[in-house]
Amino acid sequence: MAASHDLASDRASILGPTLRFKGELSTGEELLIYGQVEGTIGPAPKVTIGPEAHVKAGVNADVIIVEGRVEGNLKAEVSITVRPKANVRGNLEAPVINIAEGQWSDWIELKFDVLGPFKKISGITRFYLKSLSPYFMLYAYPININPADPALPISMPPSFAKELYKKIGYYSTKGMPEDTKALEWGVFDDTEFIHQADMVFNERLRMLDSPLRRRRPRVQTVIPNLYADYSLTGEFIQILNAGAAFSI
Repeated sequence: MAASHDLASDRASILGPTLRFKGELSTGEELLIYGQVEGTIGPAPKVTIGPEAHVKAGVNADVIIVEGRVEGNLKAEVSITVRPKANVRGNLEAPVINIAEGQWSDWIELKFDVLGPFKKISGITRFYLKSLSPYFMLYAYPININPADPALPISMPPSFAKELYKKIGYYSTKGMPEDTKALEWGVFDDTEFIHQADMVFNERLRMLDSPLRRRRPRVQTVIPNLYADYSLTGEFIQILNAGAAFSI
């Protein structure tokens, strides 16, 4: 088992496919996860999340390898590797992030000089590795205003954009996040565009879900340029066209 995952040592803790763990998990040796984990993982030297694993947890380790499904933020001191067919929902933070062909990176913060050293603004983007050969093709998503440090007000009240970032991490702030121009110009094929649109849809669901979970729905403000058709019936929320973030 260890050899198949290129473990640096012979010692490893293995959580098998039938195991379900909820809580805080830390170890001084390498960790292989094949079951279901919910809570927090780490610190650890190396964490490998197997192809059948489902992790709902933040992960903190020197090296992280993802082959399965993860819902949570990943932070590595050395590197994060996302294998083909892996599914990651969360922020990735590491000196080196390895993605496979056909995979998206997580959001990456960019800094821009406006008035030399006197003024800097930040934006966010993410990358899609379309092809390695015969031609190297790397797509960069249009730069969005950074919700963690917005250069312009993007919500009402203005503080809500940053509050939402603290709850769900980075999110797209364009009025229409689906990149129709990439499809029109042949950068995306139909399948790639549908995948990107699905990512946006799931992101919008998280944006809606976070504030609405806090208390009974009572909508007060809406982020401009975003939209949603919804109906509220008691505790039941039916989202017809998700695309908005609410302050309630």
